[in-house]
Amino acid sequence: MTEEAIDYFKEAIRIRPDYAIAHNNLGNALVKKGEMKEAIDHYRKTLKLKPDLVVAQKNLETALLRSEELE
Repeated sequence: MTEEAIDYFKEAIRIRPDYAIAHNNLGNALVKKGEMKEAIDHYRKTLKLKPDLVVAQKNLETALLRSEELE
């Protein structure tokens, strides 16, 4: 299910690179898969496109904290 979601969101971003919600949701799927670095990149892209998206701010913060724990 997670792989399907990742493929879906990547395709959405390919079609529309400025789709902030797709970047955020791809980040969520990548976190579930344990790919924190790539997830963080997508959360940052989300916030560049939509800086006031609070959920993306929280997702980025959580991903950064989790990535520190993995080091």
